[in-house]
Amino acid sequence: MSLTSAESKRLIAKAVVEMPEFRRAYEGGTIVIHPSTTTTFIFEELFKEKPKGVVVSGVIVPKGTCISMQSLQHLRENNYFKKGPETFRLWVIVNGQLQPGLKLGDVLGRMGPGDVYVKTGNALDPDGHVGVLVGAPLGGSIGFASRKQRERGFKLIIPVGLEKLIPVSVARAAEVAPVLTKETGKKAYDYSMGMPCGLLPLEGIVVTEPEAINILTGAEATPIGAGGVAGAEGGLTLVVTGDGSQVGKALKIIQELKGTKIPEITPSDCFTCIWPTCPHKGVKRDPSPFS
Repeated sequence: MSLTSAESKRLIAKAVVEMPEFRRAYEGGTIVIHPSTTTTFIFEELFKEKPKGVVVSGVIVPKGTCISMQSLQHLRENNYFKKGPETFRLWVIVNGQLQPGLKLGDVLGRMGPGDVYVKTGNALDPDGHVGVLVGAPLGGSIGFASRKQRERGFKLIIPVGLEKLIPVSVARAAEVAPVLTKETGKKAYDYSMGMPCGLLPLEGIVVTEPEAINILTGAEATPIGAGGVAGAEGGLTLVVTGDGSQVGKALKIIQELKGTKIPEITPSDCFTCIWPTCPHKGVKRDPSPFS
């Protein structure tokens, strides 16, 4: 079975909402979901509609690491650069009901072991460890959430496709790309294509395509190929094994999500961007490192 990157994201989203940890928190607790292309599909699975406002924050686009136009506007409106990640507003669900307008700092301070925070990653190593790129000092909102997780004990679910697989350990990658401090900022690297980022290791329950198929059907899935063309770039090819009903169920689920597309994303314009640590802020054309 073959999946495009977008189809993988929806498959993983379908599995996350069926996880016992997620269901318990949905029915009688708190869930915080960090906007991303993958978690947008989780939102759609739950509420049968597309989310409004910010649907993705940090992005990797052809020009490099960046932030979406919507997210940057949200940060500006909520005075993020002065007040910090505590003011960030994510998707918060309490007892199955969406609660708009809640500040991250207020929500995380009330969460406990029965609650869930959902955040995807940018790097997955061969041992199943995940890291997330962060361009804000001290890890931004996910750095703040990770510190609160250790303090409060809520669960972190990390939906991430195998397209994010890197051939070195996340620990090694984090050594060469440490999380920025307030002092380093844009001086962390001599040059960056887009905003400079560090890699923050995450500890949580990782859900990739094979785990997703197992959660949804009980079947086992083994990756046998990756990549593609004509819209299948970043795709994945799997062999699914199990009894007839398990494999049949997996085939039905995958056939139903074929043709999935990710939301349209608009990256920030360098000339009007206000991200404080990005060296391309205010530049009409990204400068070459060799100019």
